[in-house]
Amino acid sequence: AMPLPRLLRRLLRLPWPCPCRGPDPCSPPLTPARRHGTQQHRRQQPRPRASFRCHPNRNIHMPPRRHDCHLRHHRNPRSFFRRCHHHRLVSAERLRRVVERFPPHEFSCAYGSGVFSQALTKAEEQNASRSRDLKMIDIIIGVDDPVAWHNENIAQNPGDYNPALRAFGADFVAGVQSCGGAHMLYFPYVNVGGEAQQIKYGVISTEHLEADLEHWETLFCAGRLHKPVMVLNTTAEITEYIKANRRSALACAILLSLESDQGGHFTCRLSRHELFKGIADISYLGDPRFLIRAEDSRKVEKIVSANSKEFAALYSPILDELALELSLSSSSTTTSTPLPLLSATGVDISLSSNEVSALTMILPSNILRMIPVNDTKPDSDRDLIQLHERLREGLKSIVKSAALFQNIK
Repeated sequence: AMPLPRLLRRLLRLPWPCPCRGPDPCSPPLTPARRHGTQQHRRQQPRPRASFRCHPNRNIHMPPRRHDCHLRHHRNPRSFFRRCHHHRLVSAERLRRVVERFPPHEFSCAYGSGVFSQALTKAEEQNASRSRDLKMIDIIIGVDDPVAWHNENIAQNPGDYNPALRAFGADFVAGVQSCGGAHMLYFPYVNVGGEAQQIKYGVISTEHLEADLEHWETLFCAGRLHKPVMVLNTTAEITEYIKANRRSALACAILLSLESDQGGHFTCRLSRHELFKGIADISYLGDPRFLIRAEDSRKVEKIVSANSKEFAALYSPILDELALELSLSSSSTTTSTPLPLLSATGVDISLSSNEVSALTMILPSNILRMIPVNDTKPDSDRDLIQLHERLREGLKSIVKSAALFQNIK
């Protein structure tokens, strides 16, 4: 028979669930009570020569595992959180396997805090480090024929649908999807492959998707694609619409930040963070969720702070194209336009009244129809203020109506 102490030692060598869901389990963070007990235990026994991790009962030393992330970071909670936080960001390969559960479609992309990191406060870091739940992944799916796609998806994934919707059939589901709001229908809290990971996917027809990207009809999909997303499937035509959408967003952010100069010119002096924040903020102007505090007021700040490199990779080439097309010049130099205009510090652009008018013409048609022709070519500080007011009012009216009905749906 095995001696009792040896038997207990074997039984107590059980894996402990890892809070970061890494490849190997590791021990939990130290609570103040356990930390005090551990220090008292270490005073009673000499420290082992090798690096050891502690078993939950704190009386048995065990050899360190190869991927024991908690041991490397338990003394620095901030470092421990960041490592676990990055474990939650999924790869493109895994997301492509996720969308394979759906019928064939023309476009799909993943976005949100479950895909791209966001800057967090200390309290949010502590809550996230204690939580073992993975963040929900948001996915947009664009299809040419919504009725045929929903008919096939109901057969493949019936559990994704509400029983009432499923009972009425694909025609009814497609009708609910296209009516009002952003012409989308979301399916939240969908478990992927029996894992703890959940996704929320929204279905939209490619016709409505392209119209929103080109004309900013609802600024729902267009606003999400202003920010970094992970494109999983697409077509050449939709790719061009996405590029035009981001080009319009950059022009809009520059126009909203223009200031009048004494020499009759207009300047745009923004840091990289301010420029990207202005782009990301377009789709949130007038959003009723912020008015009733159903959304974090610092959401835009968190998105931009954690993804500055991704924003720069998207918009630096577009800014260079605009500079060549409109002959934009830097206000800090009198020579020809230096490229790239998006420097390490930000943008510093000088525009004449004609160049402001040309930049305004890049905006989508749904915005241009809300701006009188006389306001598109400002000649004074008063004209510029009026242009800003018209532009903000137009953006707020689009976002407010679409977001309100979409949230109800």
